[in-house]
Amino acid sequence: MDELLSSSGYLATATATFLQGEILYLTAVLAAKLNEANYAGILTAAFVGAYARDWLIFLLARKRGRRFIEKRQSWAAKLERAQGWLEQHPIKLLLAYRMIYGFSTIVILLSGVSQLTALRYGILTGIGCLIWVGFYGILGWFFADAVIRHLTVISHYANHAMVAVFFLLIAYWLLKKYRAKERDEQ
Repeated sequence: MDELLSSSGYLATATATFLQGEILYLTAVLAAKLNEANYAGILTAAFVGAYARDWLIFLLARKRGRRFIEKRQSWAAKLERAQGWLEQHPIKLLLAYRMIYGFSTIVILLSGVSQLTALRYGILTGIGCLIWVGFYGILGWFFADAVIRHLTVISHYANHAMVAVFFLLIAYWLLKKYRAKERDEQ
């Protein structure tokens, strides 16, 4: 049973990073810190998911990227500017794009429609994925103890907080009913 949970945790990590889930990846690192999963396995699964996502978008962009861009005229000027950036600094951009939230899909799309060879893209984005996986993996590992401490404190007060929220919601509901009744009487 433990093997099934572990392997499904790796699949969940790969899927999360495929779908761009830094939070879920960090959660998987936390599970590794708690000895619920193998740390190297989590890092590997995160790399596989992120790298597979990048390749899928790149290949789709190679096939249909121009048409996709042409249908979005509002994007055209911005993408042209970014395309020039990619042509001037492909190494820097492909090594760092994953670290800038919300930027990765655009860079991959532009890479797919650019003159960049698939081999060069694969190598650079592979190194970029390794940097991303390593950075978040190390960050998650070193901050896991603090997260665990805070979760312990939060769990201690969770029941009290839920009761307070429940009463606040009832008070809010009663206040709304009271105000609605006042408006109806006027």
